[in-house]
Amino acid sequence: VLVYNLIKTCLLINTEFEIIFKKLWVSHIRPVAPEKPTITGEYIGCSGSTPLYALNWSVNGPYTSFHVKYLKGYSGSWKTLHQGTKTGYVYHGANNTRNKIKVKAINGSISGQYAEITLPIRNCAGAPPPVF
Repeated sequence: VLVYNLIKTCLLINTEFEIIFKKLWVSHIRPVAPEKPTITGEYIGCSGSTPLYALNWSVNGPYTSFHVKYLKGYSGSWKTLHQGTKTGYVYHGANNTRNKIKVKAINGSISGQYAEITLPIRNCAGAPPPVF
């Protein structure tokens, strides 16, 4: 913003250049909101009584990091699983109940929308899965 104001002050005499500079600033220099990511989750087995899922996510366009959250069961609050640049994770889910994952991309200080999936219910403890 400081650079923009300095250039704007210096170029007040050339209105046409100022309009071109504003368009450049908005479209190329200032960070834009990333697209909604694509996310997949695949059951890969059990570790004791804990189901394991391979998670992967990607986004088209610019991003600087991802924010990944999870929800185990049918109520409660979302908890952070990962914040950073990784595009994959092995998630240790809750046994014999619903597991949800949501991911959003971040570009600088601007966040995109969350993409969300529900992972398949798996039973790693020998009890039958719930019937809905």
